[in-house]
Amino acid sequence: MLNRLSRTVWYGVLWLSRRPWAKRLQRASIQLAPERLRPRMRASMARQNAWARRYGLRVVRLSLTIVLLSAAFWGVWLLLILAADQGWLVRPASPDEVQGLEDRFR
Repeated sequence: MLNRLSRTVWYGVLWLSRRPWAKRLQRASIQLAPERLRPRMRASMARQNAWARRYGLRVVRLSLTIVLLSAAFWGVWLLLILAADQGWLVRPASPDEVQGLEDRFR
C-alpha cells in the first residue's frame, strides 16, 4: 500500500514538473540571476534534477512512512488517553484490598 501511494505521489510530482509552465518557471528563475552566475545556476539545477530523479521516490516513501507512523502513534496515544479517562485501565482490587477497605470504613 505504501509503495503504491508513494509511486502515485512521485508520479504526480514528475507530471507537474514536466508541465510547460513549470519548465518556463525554472528558466525564468535562471534569467533573474546576474549573467555571470547563470552557467553555475544551470549546472546546479541540472545536478538537483538528477539527484531528484535518482532519490526522489525514496524520499517520498520515507516522508509518507514518517507521516503514517506519526498518525498511528497519535491514534494509539488518543486511544490510551480515552481508555484512561473511561476507566478501562484501572486495575481491579484484590480480595485483600477489598477486605481492608471494608474494615477501614466500618
